[in-house]
Amino acid sequence: MLITSCKEPLGIEKNVEKNILEKELFPLSAGNKWHYEEIFYDKEGNEELKREFILDVLSTHITKGKLWYQISKSTEPSIEHFYCHQDDGLWYRVPNYFPSEKFLILNYQTSDNDILTYKDIYRVSKSDYCDIEVKLVNTQEVVELNKVDFKCYKYNLYRKYKDNNLKYLFKEQYFAKGVGLIKEKEYDYLDQFHYIRAIRKLTIYKVD
Repeated sequence: MLITSCKEPLGIEKNVEKNILEKELFPLSAGNKWHYEEIFYDKEGNEELKREFILDVLSTHITKGKLWYQISKSTEPSIEHFYCHQDDGLWYRVPNYFPSEKFLILNYQTSDNDILTYKDIYRVSKSDYCDIEVKLVNTQEVVELNKVDFKCYKYNLYRKYKDNNLKYLFKEQYFAKGVGLIKEKEYDYLDQFHYIRAIRKLTIYKVD
């Protein structure tokens, strides 16, 4: 695995003591790009599929006076994803599902255990509707990739179903300032059994 960047990966460690806005956890600029190794597992822990997953900032758009960045996801080529940094956090639009709505998906949390809740954008069926709860659990989580230590903000994401009060962890995300998403673990819940469904690890990135 090769991790390369137009910035020195360890350079982010020099900024740990500074007061840096959380928007640098997901640096947005046209041309930014992140490559991940994505591995899927079955409920017994056996590897099912390995592939490359790419996030690519394609262009910028002004909507109602706000600057939005269109991002392509290699696994969802037909879906348009838009992100925008505002004073209260990172906003997200997915016109394919919700043409007129936007969602605050990452607020500028300042302490551990801050919680943000928003609608699950992919659950469009009323019978399958749930909320996503985002909890900041650590601002000093160290993730090692290819012998490089990234100091990360760790977030736990939970699905909360209103019909049966079920709540379960479905993602762990690790963001490094000035770099972006370093690692992601995705969980599934089947027959009261909780297991790792996928792991994504950063391999190559380019940020301006």
